[in-house]
Amino acid sequence: VIGLVYYGFSLNMADFGGNVYISFLMGGVVEFPASIISILTLRYFGRKKSFFGFLTIISMASLAVILSTTTVLKVTFALIGKFAVGTVWWVVEVYVSELYPTLMRNCASGSSQAISRLGSTAAPFMGDLVCLNPSNIKILF
Repeated sequence: VIGLVYYGFSLNMADFGGNVYISFLMGGVVEFPASIISILTLRYFGRKKSFFGFLTIISMASLAVILSTTTVLKVTFALIGKFAVGTVWWVVEVYVSELYPTLMRNCASGSSQAISRLGSTAAPFMGDLVCLNPSNIKILF
């Protein structure tokens, strides 16, 4: 699910309105602070609290994108969501590697990444559901 949401925000930044180039640029710029914040939150809040907190931020930002009426608010909440999903991506990588014992770690980490890539593969095709209902893309991501 995290892979689907991550690529959903990444690939559909232009659909939230505003200048396409600026939206993609800002979407890329939030990636660096997300990786730094993930290190800090993992250190000071732990794995579970960081995971739950950023998933909550993702859900609130996604809901705010759906409910917002102006382009500036949509892009702002989409960037907040992309920041949070970028952070939770790193939290999950650390959490999965520490969750399993050494003998199972490679298999568990590889399996979770493979399943995540299925969501990432499905993300570009979810945009085709806009032809059915324009709000579908916002609800999915």
